[in-house]
Amino acid sequence: MKSYKIANWAAITWLVCIIVVITLLAFATNFFTTDPNFSEGGTESNYLIPFLSSFLLGIISFGIMILSGLIYLSQNKENIKPRPVFGLPIKWILLIVVIIIWGLFSFFFGFRQGSLASMNTTMNESTAILLPLRTSKSISDVTLWSLIQEWRVNNNLTPFVKDESLCQSERAIKRLQEIKTNWSHEGYERDNFCPNCYMTGENLAKNSLSEKELLDKWLNSPTHRENLEKPYTHACILTDRNYTILWFYTR
Repeated sequence: MKSYKIANWAAITWLVCIIVVITLLAFATNFFTTDPNFSEGGTESNYLIPFLSSFLLGIISFGIMILSGLIYLSQNKENIKPRPVFGLPIKWILLIVVIIIWGLFSFFFGFRQGSLASMNTTMNESTAILLPLRTSKSISDVTLWSLIQEWRVNNNLTPFVKDESLCQSERAIKRLQEIKTNWSHEGYERDNFCPNCYMTGENLAKNSLSEKELLDKWLNSPTHRENLEKPYTHACILTDRNYTILWFYTR
């Protein structure tokens, strides 16, 4: 009977691990609206250790459950009926497990549909535009700015001075709305945000899964990397969901 008790507790541990893994995965993917990105620097990296620990413990407990169950069956030659878990029949325990897992998935995927509906529909001045559905996320300008500054320092470049007033200006907000319908540098070339500056630059990005992925895209593009390496003195970042503008200038 000892092996049967071990199997019971292993089964309970396995169930708890499943619930924890599903919950952590939901939070790491913004309720399944983005692909998980556990790479260093990604916001999901905080969930990596508990996720892997729960996943590994779940595998171990599942193995113990199967092994101890087989041992019990081989030793129970007299076919003694075991005591149910928590006093409940096995079929009720299985039903509770199915209901809990089904409830978790229903809640998280229901939340996902609501999130996607609000994230992927935006209003233009004259018409409603449905943005292409992609498992992207809202980019944090604070996190992206920190990554850029860190990269500049690591490459012996002077960090930018942040000009927050520039990216809060009416011109910047208008430019951000413009790239949603005209994905190009046309607006920047037509209406330079700093006409009296010695030199200016613009980097654009959209549909990135993380701030680190966005920066990697720029660094892997010669023209975008050139802007990041130029001796600009000031810069600012403007984001709206998965659209990002990085402006540079030197007076």
